[in-house]
Amino acid sequence: MNEISCRLHIPSSLRSTISTLLDQQFWLLGCDVRHFGGNLLLEMGFERLRPPANWKAATQYSLTLPAQGCLRLWGFGFWYSPNGSAGVLVRRSEFTPRLCKLTHPIWRPEDLPSLRMPVTVEEVYQVWSGLIFMWDWFASYEQWVVQRCGVDYRREAWLQWNKKRIGEPHRLADCWRQAVEETRLLLSTLPEPFSGMC
Repeated sequence: MNEISCRLHIPSSLRSTISTLLDQQFWLLGCDVRHFGGNLLLEMGFERLRPPANWKAATQYSLTLPAQGCLRLWGFGFWYSPNGSAGVLVRRSEFTPRLCKLTHPIWRPEDLPSLRMPVTVEEVYQVWSGLIFMWDWFASYEQWVVQRCGVDYRREAWLQWNKKRIGEPHRLADCWRQAVEETRLLLSTLPEPFSGMC
């Protein structure tokens, strides 16, 4: 099998778009935890784990999704594992997916265990599948926020973002769905997983 098929190749245009979209999304998540009616992540069922006293660190939000795995969010990025073992970690403004296993709460990037590139077709498949799940989750989340709080709430937070914006406040879910489609297309170019070694 061709060696290139075992690499995680991310086209530069997709890398740029996702990096910007992720940075914007994490800004919006930060607004949502400060929502005047209460923390929206807690309302969705996340568990909040604050850092130890006197630490300059990010709060960890964890959500167990029945039959879908575990999701953790911080101000610096996300980690998703479909089965509680190795998962996909992506930093907020640096779309460079890595694999790692989290066995305890994390509050600072420097406390993360060693991160590694996927090296087999199965691992590349795991990364793309995990990213498809996350982009779809962000789309569903944005749709829920607009239904729950109204488009004016989302527009106000979106307009406060002082970096490059992507989409429109009422169409952020569509931006993530487009990312789902582009990532699915990349996944479709892989050889079938578990069919052999690279």
